[in-house]
Amino acid sequence: MLDGLTESGHLKRATYVFVSTIDPESQKDFRNEYFFCNEQYVHFFEEELIPGIEQFPDARRNLIGVSFGRLNAAYFAAQTNAFDGYALLSPITYPCERLNKELIFSSFENYKVYISTGKRDAETYVDGLYLVLQSKTSQIRVVRTEGAHDFENWNNQIREVVNFLGN
Repeated sequence: MLDGLTESGHLKRATYVFVSTIDPESQKDFRNEYFFCNEQYVHFFEEELIPGIEQFPDARRNLIGVSFGRLNAAYFAAQTNAFDGYALLSPITYPCERLNKELIFSSFENYKVYISTGKRDAETYVDGLYLVLQSKTSQIRVVRTEGAHDFENWNNQIREVVNFLGN
């Protein structure tokens, strides 16, 4: 999908890094362990992953998360300055009740933030999160779609997300 959007000129050429929470040997999914406000996961990105991708030219780092991955991205925003922007698609925050407090008291400032939800999605979390983030940045976009909590909804937004974060 990203290749097609790039080749058609809808996206700028970029390097995309996808991080899976599934252990390749055991096939166990560590999503809940990694995504629920895990400081060690932040350190993994800062100390291992990001140094490995610094070799790419014009490295602009944005973190896009969906569902609980969105919780992870918001937690990263509160904990590290390693990224330039964040996309929070279908925000779910209940597994980390301290998230909004950590964002409020963080050094998070003037990052680009894209938040979206669908009518049949996680819309109850958007307004509170928006209020917290609005106090920290003026570069925020909230999008409400007709979609559900699924990849069809998220994939339909990828062009807008990447272009918003990249400009």
